[in-house]
Amino acid sequence: SAMPRMHVENSVFRDNDLPVTRMWLLGDGGHGFSDCTFENNSALVLQLNGFDDEPVLIERSTFSGNTAGGILANEVDLDLVNCTFSANSGTDYSLLRLTPTTHARLVHSTLHTNAAAASAAAFRTDTHAQLSVQNCILDRSSNQSTTSPNISLAGGVATFHGGLFVHPADIGIPGVPSADPLLGPLAPAGGPTMVHTPQTDSPVLDAGVSTGLLLPLPATDQTGAAR
Repeated sequence: SAMPRMHVENSVFRDNDLPVTRMWLLGDGGHGFSDCTFENNSALVLQLNGFDDEPVLIERSTFSGNTAGGILANEVDLDLVNCTFSANSGTDYSLLRLTPTTHARLVHSTLHTNAAAASAAAFRTDTHAQLSVQNCILDRSSNQSTTSPNISLAGGVATFHGGLFVHPADIGIPGVPSADPLLGPLAPAGGPTMVHTPQTDSPVLDAGVSTGLLLPLPATDQTGAAR
């Protein structure tokens, strides 16, 4: 028989000092989060564990001001689509850690001023883990002990598949344009979660790739506007 699925929608997780959610996932897939806000939590936001047949989907959600790491994916593949990560911090990583053999795809998302004190500014990939990134903005994440922007490869692999912009203040990725994305502050923009809206003269407007996609192109952006 099919295993039960957990999908959380239109929810806010704020000011928690214990881990917000720990999930042990098995079975037929369909687990995930949509249109959620994770804000100002001082403990790990999401710990995802298990052996699922499909990736966990986190879409149209915003992580901001969290101070103890965002997501720990432990033997669970993960798709992050139309998400915003803003001003998060952590000792080991600020957004996402992939344990060995885990694979995550990050697409159509914005990383803005995230920082970590140790292994990675935003992401850490452990042995044999893989992070694939496409159509994303990597904007001014900082780290005191790594030489790559936003990502620490602790035995893992990161691949970049077009449509990316890296702020000049970050260390560049070969073949990825370096330009100030000219983003506005984190603010409401018509959808259920806050975003960094590009200014009218931003170089990222209409700069994404539409072929060779890692995941099907969403019909809308994070605010719900048609692409």
